[in-house]
Amino acid sequence: MKGDWQAHDAYFIKLGERGIWEQECIEGGYLRLGYGATPPELCEQGRWEEVRDELTRLRGDRGVGTRDMNQIRTFYEANETTLFVTFWRDSLCWCRPAGPVSVLGDRTKTRGTVDGWHDRSLVGTPLTLAGQRDSIARVRHFKGTICRIRAFQDLLEAISGQRTVR
Repeated sequence: MKGDWQAHDAYFIKLGERGIWEQECIEGGYLRLGYGATPPELCEQGRWEEVRDELTRLRGDRGVGTRDMNQIRTFYEANETTLFVTFWRDSLCWCRPAGPVSVLGDRTKTRGTVDGWHDRSLVGTPLTLAGQRDSIARVRHFKGTICRIRAFQDLLEAISGQRTVR
């Protein structure tokens, strides 16, 4: 990638149920995560087994508890070499997380970004949904909150502006 940073991992994030937080997050330049029933102090202390156990108790299924814990952990532990992407207004939007997690009054969690959300490549090309490879575009159908983007190289090429067509 161009610039003074390298991306080492990438995740899709759904910004609220049915995208309810997309506009405020993208315009405000931050990430937001639900999971309000999860004790934030356990997450802040990195006590992930206890987080999983609490989620398992709440959800009634250890597999679901583990999946949810992994998504929350990704949100807390991702660093500036991680890309988060989402889709908004027919565009692929990307950011890099920065700073600590803050817990809001409704117990949802937010994190800042290095320099906001972007809907253009590093060379200024619009990142339209229609212009993305299927390997990237199909992740928008993910039913959970956060998932790793397997087509990492395709995403890097799109963001760096190396490839602009399907």
